Amino acid sequence: MRKTLKWLGGGLLGLVLVVGGLLLVSRFWPSTTLQEEALAALETGPQRPGSNAYVALMTLHHESLDAAARRALVDALASDYGQWQQRFEAHWLENGGGMPTAPAPQLGGEPVAWVHDDALCRINEGGACLDKVRAAPEAVADALAAHAGLLERIAALSTHGHLRSELPLGPYVPLPPLQSLGLPLAAHALAHVQGDSAGALAGVCRDAGTARMLVTRSDTLVSTMIGARLLQAHARLLAAMLEEMPVDVALPAQCAAAFAPLSAAEMSGCNALRGEFEMADSLLALEARRIGRYPGGSWVFNAPRTRALQAVNLGQSCLPAAQARIAQDLPFQASQAQASVWRLECATNAIGCILGSVAAPAYEQYPRQLQDVGAELGLLNALLWLRGQPLQGSLATRLQAMPSGYASAQRPVLLAADGRGLETVLYAPRGGENRVRLPLPAALWEPAP
Repeated sequence: MRKTLKWLGGGLLGLVLVVGGLLLVSRFWPSTTLQEEALAALETGPQRPGSNAYVALMTLHHESLDAAARRALVDALASDYGQWQQRFEAHWLENGGGMPTAPAPQLGGEPVAWVHDDALCRINEGGACLDKVRAAPEAVADALAAHAGLLERIAALSTHGHLRSELPLGPYVPLPPLQSLGLPLAAHALAHVQGDSAGALAGVCRDAGTARMLVTRSDTLVSTMIGARLLQAHARLLAAMLEEMPVDVALPAQCAAAFAPLSAAEMSGCNALRGEFEMADSLLALEARRIGRYPGGSWVFNAPRTRALQAVNLGQSCLPAAQARIAQDLPFQASQAQASVWRLECATNAIGCILGSVAAPAYEQYPRQLQDVGAELGLLNALLWLRGQPLQGSLATRLQAMPSGYASAQRPVLLAADGRGLETVLYAPRGGENRVRLPLPAALWEPAP
């Protein structure tokens, strides 16, 4: 009996030592190279050229205010939000997390409620906008007249170089009202239909520049992805207008910059993902304070290690290897190496690993969608290049002579089967369509075989 007890005691002691050793190893498990690189990339502050569009966008739906009044509204919101944030953090710490007891404050003043008029073009109707406006120009004109001030304020956004929140980014931070930024599509289409094609082209390229700014130099995924859809809508509207115009009509100078091919860094969405990381960071720091109040809390939640896991979830597209892949027009792929929670490092960070594994698959789609925007801009630039070429030989022959930079070996520019458009493949298709098509100017149409 004594031998049995001694054997059991020794076995138990050995088990305790093994478990204790594993926990110590887990606690001091080093960060991976991928984690360190992703963290460094996300902590690198992005360049923010030009002025900040934040005040103009936050007050976009406020009528008849001068710059000082708009500034005062945003300053008041910042003060209110700071006080609300303190109450929210206290509630989180006292109640073990949970939703805020009161909603976050919103901008004061008297904003005009935005309700989309069905006569106007939606953001997903860029290619069909001309036909929609041509079918009911008077209704479109009436609808636009009701938003004359808003159209002016949207046009003025083109003077800004970036968008950066003046409030600390967090899960409940108020965001600018972006839902009305597609309003000018109908205005540009109407100008073209009524004979002012020069004004329509200038407006499309101006507002495409604003969309491009949101894609490349804003700090949230919401603003970046809305900017991406706006840029696609303006590209499609431009192609639709050019289909009806002579090929020798010169485009406004700002069109080249607005519709230039996107770089790999721009298609990575890294600036927006830095903002998303900042949002996650704020909640992570709060959760670390809460769990740290409990004895042994640091053995189930390691804030620095969880932060590194979140960095991998969010920052992989910022890394040189990923951007090299994007530059080759290969679809972005995120590493799933940390997806499992059954890893030794998770023994002393169980909560953090669970949080990391839940968020892991969510962000791969955004760089792919931006790659599709880049491919569509390449398609548009191929179309613009063809407009400037002599009308000699077949379209297929001319496409073969197209300069590099507009397409890739993975996604070449293809002539549509009817000879009236250019097509390419999508990596993140929506609505079941796996290709995007832009119409060619009528003078370039190739008879179908």
